[in-house]
Amino acid sequence: MLLSTKGTHSVALRGDGSIVESGLGPVPVPESYSNVVEICAGWSDSLALQADGNLVAWGENLNGETNVPASATDIVAIAAGDYHFVALRADGVVIAWGDTNFSQTPVPAINQSIGLIQAGSVHSLAVLGQPFQRTAAAGDSVTFSAGQFASRLASFQWQFNGVNINGATNSSLTVGNACWTNSGFYRAVIRNALGSITSPQMSLSVPRPPLCFDPSSLSYLATNGAFGMRLTGSSGVYPVVISTSTNLADWTPVFTNSPTTNDIEFMDAPPSGSPNGFYRAAEQP
Repeated sequence: MLLSTKGTHSVALRGDGSIVESGLGPVPVPESYSNVVEICAGWSDSLALQADGNLVAWGENLNGETNVPASATDIVAIAAGDYHFVALRADGVVIAWGDTNFSQTPVPAINQSIGLIQAGSVHSLAVLGQPFQRTAAAGDSVTFSAGQFASRLASFQWQFNGVNINGATNSSLTVGNACWTNSGFYRAVIRNALGSITSPQMSLSVPRPPLCFDPSSLSYLATNGAFGMRLTGSSGVYPVVISTSTNLADWTPVFTNSPTTNDIEFMDAPPSGSPNGFYRAAEQP
């Protein structure tokens, strides 16, 4: 059971999604309000979040508190001041309405996702969460969080590019030792017994480092004409194959290294009297 109280009344949420109200509120809870997952009480008005992300409100409506804006859909969290309400949409947009005498409802421009919302008597508060777009270097650790979703919903399933990630069932997801194959879109599907909702989509970009020969590492052995060089930029995902050619059309593999993020040292000894050769490197599945 959840309980919220303020001003002249109290509101309680039963486990079956129904609402109970007590106190001096002049407007009773409409019987049609069901499948509720979160409630909050203003001074003389109440707001409830249903499992489908829609809002219902009732009470005295002294400042338009019960006039839920049309844009307040797909809601994941709610909060109540004395005479105003605040709601957080799944796409990270904050909506506020009701009394505006103390500028508690005009929402400033925010270009970052919101992790939490709350309301005081005559003010509103939003905690900035993670950016919708994140960039990481290869090898970094990146954590995504469901934010305020975790306060009221029970189970989580994280997805990568719309596909479930095996075992990713916590309120947060950590991508460790990130590489370019982790670049894409992440989101969480959150469920309880009354319904489900999907978190904002968050993107991760891990630039793929280019494979590059380091000319400063060139070494030469006069005894057999062999030379060595260092290769940098391996992503650690696929084996690295170095090939040689005399005409830039026909390539012959001369060196294969297992996946690694470390620099690769290789050496080759061209046949005696062979023409000048060319080398290239590629990561191959």
